[in-house]
Amino acid sequence: MFAQGAEERQKHLGLHMTQVYRIASATLARAGLGAMRRGVIEGAAETTFLRSDGGVILGVALAREVEVGAGLVQVSRLWTDLNIKA
Repeated sequence: MFAQGAEERQKHLGLHMTQVYRIASATLARAGLGAMRRGVIEGAAETTFLRSDGGVILGVALAREVEVGAGLVQVSRLWTDLNIKA
């Protein structure tokens, strides 16, 4: 697990992202839709964009003003740049 941010928050950020992914995936699976692949979480100050292959979760927080489509494109580019295998 890797999280970037203030050192004292890194562990909590990673654990929180993992928990959010697991809850969302379980909800989607119960609805017969499979595991979560992409997601968007809107917050008061920022929007978090998620991408996952089931084993790796990439979460990126961007300014709240970023449009959903543009944010998902940025996360996909980062996924590719990091050479994450889906």
